[in-house]
Amino acid sequence: MKLICILLAAFTAFTASAGSKKTFCFYDLTDVLRKTASPNLKRVAEYLRKSQADVLVLGGVRSDSDLRKLRESLEFRFAEMVKAADPRSHLAMLSKTKPASFQAITDQTYNIKKGTKLPVLRGFIHATFDFNGYKLHLFGAQLKDRTKHPKWLHTNMRRYEARVLKKLVY
Repeated sequence: MKLICILLAAFTAFTASAGSKKTFCFYDLTDVLRKTASPNLKRVAEYLRKSQADVLVLGGVRSDSDLRKLRESLEFRFAEMVKAADPRSHLAMLSKTKPASFQAITDQTYNIKKGTKLPVLRGFIHATFDFNGYKLHLFGAQLKDRTKHPKWLHTNMRRYEARVLKKLVY
């Protein structure tokens, strides 16, 4: 299982003076959910709970049902999923507090070769949080994995998806 926790330095410094801290975790469920037909989502939730995250961005979510079960187990207030071009793996966000705004970005494409457009497989998340007047923009992404594509190099596909994300952020 892959778990990456990120404390945003500028936000942490700001909230430390106010006496609070927020933790954001990015977690890839792809390997866990692919191995069995009905994974033990309660065990996954127990593992995620240990991170003590206020906001979780999850990659590799298979269905609305899986997201609902995780949300209920973790007792998060907010849960949304991005349903983009990849029908088997979705990007999702769970949060203890509802964001001021949430956008599932699913319409992005890139040119892999002249005249050949490909969709960003899992889409992107853009959520804005308002913590006591401090606006924090969160972008979530799960780029193309290392699974071989029949026609294109997966490393190029990841690179192009990353470029699309960079354009959204700036």
